[in-house]
Amino acid sequence: MNCCIRLFATFIALSLIIASILNPIAASSNMGREIEIDGLAVDKEGRGVAVKLKIAITRGNGSVIVSEKASADVVVSANFSSWMAARIAHTRHNDFNYIIKIPENIDVSGLSATLLFTLAFTLLLRGDQWDGLSTGTGLVAPNGIIGNVSGLRQKYEVAVRAGYRRVLAPYYPSMREEYYYPVVTIIDAYEKFSGRMLLPRYDARFEELLRDIPANVLKIFDAAWEQHFNKSMILIERINQLGLNRISSLYYSIGLKSLNESIKYRSLKQYYTAASRAFYAYWNILSSYIISEFYEGAFKANKWIDYYLGNLTTIKALIEKALNDSISELTLYRLDVLLNVLERYYDSIILFERAKDVAEKGVTEQNILYFATNMSMALARLDTAGQWLKLLYLNVSSPKIDLNVLRSVLEDEMGLLKSFAKFLEVYGYIDAEDYVNSLLSFMNISSNEITVFSRILWLQRDLSNVILSDPRYALLSDLIYEDLRRDIVRLLEYYHMYYSTILPSGYTALEFYITTENESLATLSTALLNLLVYGKILEYSVNEIQACTKQYNIVISQDYYGLLSLLAIAVIAALVIGYILGRFSGEVISSEKRLFKEIE
Repeated sequence: MNCCIRLFATFIALSLIIASILNPIAASSNMGREIEIDGLAVDKEGRGVAVKLKIAITRGNGSVIVSEKASADVVVSANFSSWMAARIAHTRHNDFNYIIKIPENIDVSGLSATLLFTLAFTLLLRGDQWDGLSTGTGLVAPNGIIGNVSGLRQKYEVAVRAGYRRVLAPYYPSMREEYYYPVVTIIDAYEKFSGRMLLPRYDARFEELLRDIPANVLKIFDAAWEQHFNKSMILIERINQLGLNRISSLYYSIGLKSLNESIKYRSLKQYYTAASRAFYAYWNILSSYIISEFYEGAFKANKWIDYYLGNLTTIKALIEKALNDSISELTLYRLDVLLNVLERYYDSIILFERAKDVAEKGVTEQNILYFATNMSMALARLDTAGQWLKLLYLNVSSPKIDLNVLRSVLEDEMGLLKSFAKFLEVYGYIDAEDYVNSLLSFMNISSNEITVFSRILWLQRDLSNVILSDPRYALLSDLIYEDLRRDIVRLLEYYHMYYSTILPSGYTALEFYITTENESLATLSTALLNLLVYGKILEYSVNEIQACTKQYNIVISQDYYGLLSLLAIAVIAALVIGYILGRFSGEVISSEKRLFKEIE
């Protein structure tokens, strides 16, 4: 009996030792985690400088705390990085505080630490290990594309001298150094930074599966091709009656070329590309027709405005019905379709407003091109919104999305959008915040969770494309396109493998890029943006949390370390109880022994 009690006491003691080890971990996790890492900068003399930073997270309310001596642009960079990290880590931004400590004797300024801040915050939020051998420099756009910074070679050299063996930075063609790791997307950057995979590895065989799109989806894209093709042919007949001039003939020839391309892609059964080329043909031929009308004296701006508003009324009614139909039975597939519908709808409205402004001032020979191209694109874009709506009513298996989940994610995405607007103002786009605020309230459609969410992502896409078009931001190359394409494939593979769903925006972006070799990041980067945000939506969905955490070891923002603390307290309580029981049992046994001796 005494031996058993001793074993029990030993077990309790060992448990206490384990608890004493776990408890500091639990305490530190409740209080937060911290890493020390070198930020890379260039001083006034053009020399590379490694700045020792302490980057931490704690439980909190979303505050971003940066050392007082940091410049305003560093604070803006840190703020935007905290929102990006919360998206990648699939955590609620305002569950944590984000802290950056900079040595007091060093003046730091600029936006080039945005990538490093994002990676460090993501690492801490996810709870991944870090070997201390990686650092980075670069900008980040909301769509996840990494952007250029100055002084890359000097930063690389000082990083290597400081002992880093993976220096992550934007693609730069003349850099071939051993420890330089060019990164294109935030996914690519995080995996190289942490050594942890966020997604399944790229497998070229999966791309064959991507081409196996359901027949009912292809049928809708084929119908879209037919609609734009027929409209183009009607316009061609009318143009032949009006006649062409030097200006209208340019748009006409571009339209005919695109129309012929659409026929070729349709014969190859690449229906989305065929529809896209027919769309491009339609708006160019329509532009040609409007210009021809103007020079032949048959042009009336109000006729085109009324025609557009009539189409808008019809499409708007269909969209509002689709939103009402979807709000109670929202799935990821339906959300993806609706985001594509609303993206085209918003584009159309903006283009129409530009044409309308010209009409109100009076259409002249100097501005007819501007009116014609914006009006024709607005009409064509509105048509495609209606075509995408048809995808909504297909029977496609896809995980359900709770509206409370969507509300939670859209709050974070709104925070990310507004923080990026401030980032852009520091970068040089002075009116970015005003632009965002004006467009958030501009779109004339009923507001619910889906439409608000779509506006936020539409603006993130728009602002990302603005910065991507800046020659300072990215050096475009085959490497960038290929890496971006591969990450989209991996994301689609993830959703296909673990959620058994197709997402038209990703598939169509890949097909359009592959078939046309479109040298524009817009289509691919928009798909990447949507696919990144979908991951957070699914992670928040109650039915999906357990599956996701098992597959990718994603850290959910619940306080598991608090449970460890409770366990440690329970063990201590058990120790006290065991000690008391042990003493009591010992005293009883001793009394029994004395009694036996007396009896003997």
